Amino acid sequence: MTIRYEANPPKILPDVNTEESIIKFVDKIKIISKKCDAIHITENVLGHQRVSPIKVGEIIKKKFQIFQSQLV
Repeated sequence: MTIRYEANPPKILPDVNTEESIIKFVDKIKIISKKCDAIHITENVLGHQRVSPIKVGEIIKKKFQIFQSQLV
């Protein structure tokens, strides 16, 4: 059985540091990725402005390459 996890990227809010929100999001993805087979990053949930799933996906991909090289 394939287990997929759906994740909503951080909202873009005026009083919140978007970069910090992305770092927290990626850290959560790192944890959940050990428990599932795939992660679906949503876009524009309920019409709220959020960080682009393409941008978040790029960051996750780069960060996981670093994690994988540390495991070898």
